[in-house]
Amino acid sequence: MVENIFRTYDIRGKFPQEISLQTVVNIGRAFGTYFGINKNIIIGGDVRLSTPIIKTALAMGLMEVGCNVKDIGICTTPTIYFLSANNSSVDFGIMVTASHNPIEYNGIKVCDQNGVSFHIDNFYSEIKRIMNQNDYTVIESHTYGQTPILNGVNNEQFWNYHKNRFYPDKKMNLVVDIGNGTCYPILQVLKGKKMEVLALHPDPDGTFPVMIPDPAKPECLRFIIQSMNQNSHDLGIGFDADGDRVGFVDEKGNIVKPDQVIMLFGQYLIEKVPNGEILIDIKTSKATYEYLENLGAKVKFTRVGHSWIHEELLKRGAIFAGELSGHYYFGEGYFGFDDATYSSLKMIEIIASLEEPLSQIIAKLPSYFTSDELRIPCADSIKSIVVENVKSLLVAEAQNCITIDGVRAEFEDGWVLVRESGTEPVISVRAEADTKQKLIYYVDYIKEIVTNEISKNT
Repeated sequence: MVENIFRTYDIRGKFPQEISLQTVVNIGRAFGTYFGINKNIIIGGDVRLSTPIIKTALAMGLMEVGCNVKDIGICTTPTIYFLSANNSSVDFGIMVTASHNPIEYNGIKVCDQNGVSFHIDNFYSEIKRIMNQNDYTVIESHTYGQTPILNGVNNEQFWNYHKNRFYPDKKMNLVVDIGNGTCYPILQVLKGKKMEVLALHPDPDGTFPVMIPDPAKPECLRFIIQSMNQNSHDLGIGFDADGDRVGFVDEKGNIVKPDQVIMLFGQYLIEKVPNGEILIDIKTSKATYEYLENLGAKVKFTRVGHSWIHEELLKRGAIFAGELSGHYYFGEGYFGFDDATYSSLKMIEIIASLEEPLSQIIAKLPSYFTSDELRIPCADSIKSIVVENVKSLLVAEAQNCITIDGVRAEFEDGWVLVRESGTEPVISVRAEADTKQKLIYYVDYIKEIVTNEISKNT
């Protein structure tokens, strides 16, 4: 077994080089050992070519240790969260996806009966132990798991929920890039509400012939931008491959930055729940923090990652949480997990209710000079050492440091962030400053520190 397939939020690696079919069967056996005999498990998957056989192998392993398994088919990751949280007959949900990773990758993520996804601290470390020690449940063949009927537990339940709760104030002209991923059913939801929709790359295709959709990357929104510049549209929406992240483009073809999306969603919800708590990830701009706080929100930084944030949102009763990667979590009015479908429909409703176009609304929001996220290659084996060493250096130099996830070092005129990626062999770096000149200084400053530490430990 390849040890590094166990990531912070899921199991992920190249198939079949790192995650072989036998490994998948054993993962299923380990999951089932953890879950317990006679539990009902649903499995869904994205459109990757390796997903069907991985689902089959997982089901074999699960049933071998006494779990009952129902295959939901192609679906979004939030569909698995939703079905797990809304059906008492479902004990656990499993999604086979590698999200934005290259096509040779695939992965597996798991949620509990409340739709809360597991992470390394509360699940995957134990799965790794079970597999390393061959500590699987052993049962007689006549007690192997079955395929339960689970009436009503299907894709349609998820999409009908959204269709029946989407009521925009007016018809809008939309560009929607599905990216050949799992979100294609949203097109029927939109057209059913008389939206004018230009659909880009709508057909599910596991070869991802144009791109692997990742709304956090500007180049993955380029087709929307081209269409916005050539035609008259109110809003552009771009989904990722498994439907838990989304990006937006205004009517002038400008990308709406995730910081700005968080401000818009936050303002909408604070009007409904004054003084509500909003969680923002450690990468978020100081402008977002200040803007939401001025609206009366109680704003709290969190570590990056959907598993941690959903868990924290439920624990604290927060009304909303946002990540710069395009994950948005609605605790008020929804179930608290990250769902690109809900987020996109909510954005349409918000824009449809306003008199001004989106570009004018965005122009009024505050901002500082902020870098793109810099992803510096670093072997998984030394990532934590590098970040700890950088943290020690920054704590000695900065005015204040937030260390819930790597280190965010705050200075009088800006801040820098250094943290481990939870999904890739890279160190994530970001900087912000009051002036453009200072931003250049802070980017160069932190890049030099990180690259020096990587060199020392390589």
